[in-house]
Amino acid sequence: MTGLEAVSTESAAWRSAFSDHSGPVLQFLRRRLPPADAEDLLQETFLRAMRAGSPDRIENLRSYLFATAKHLTLNSLRRPRPVKPATGAPDPIEEMSAGEPGPDGEASYRFLSAALSRELATLPRSHREAFELAVLDGRSYEEVARATGTTLAQVKVHVYRARRRLASALETYRRGASR
Repeated sequence: MTGLEAVSTESAAWRSAFSDHSGPVLQFLRRRLPPADAEDLLQETFLRAMRAGSPDRIENLRSYLFATAKHLTLNSLRRPRPVKPATGAPDPIEEMSAGEPGPDGEASYRFLSAALSRELATLPRSHREAFELAVLDGRSYEEVARATGTTLAQVKVHVYRARRRLASALETYRRGASR
């Protein structure tokens, strides 16, 4: 078989794989992302699989594609989005995630930021992931539920518990720093 024949055979195999698996992978992505993002990640999923070589080289192509799509979804949801304007009283946790303050509060900010990072690391994984996606990355609870494969109610509970624990810890650090 010549090099050109090998490329043609591999190309036909990928066309067949796309035909067989793109529908279910796209449905998976659409349950977790807006339609345009789902389409983009479908293409990225197949591009990454194609970089791995021929579909015949991948032991379980369907599992590989779904795992790739899941990881791309989580990465997509972790990317920062524009911060929404605050309404009502400022939330100390959201103030911490908004960025660095002016020179007057820089030392305090660094101290509280380090405290927040330490406390985040102690949260249960489900609480930490929901909090990071919803609060720090600005995702909607619906997006977080789709990305993490949990219900909307579970996301609300996880974020609430994470906020409560982090706010309590930050208040303890603030009291300790002001003494």
